[in-house]
Amino acid sequence: MLAWDRAVVDLNADPGQYKGLMLEKMRVPKNVQDSFVIPPYPRNVVPGRQQWDDVMSWMLERNLLSVPLAYEDSVTVDFLPQ
Repeated sequence: MLAWDRAVVDLNADPGQYKGLMLEKMRVPKNVQDSFVIPPYPRNVVPGRQQWDDVMSWMLERNLLSVPLAYEDSVTVDFLPQ
């Protein structure tokens, strides 16, 4: 989590510096690459219940899971940087 947080600080400070790398690693269609804007990334947060439920629904619809994973068993704030 510390490495993620350091990366988010750098990315949020100068997103343009990382646009080339992100376009290389992410699957952004060529016709929108010029207008692609890197959104700000959140720091020191975990997914909320609604985000979790949205992802579980998406995974179930695509048969990536047969049953949803419980939020309480999967998400913790114990490892967030202090």
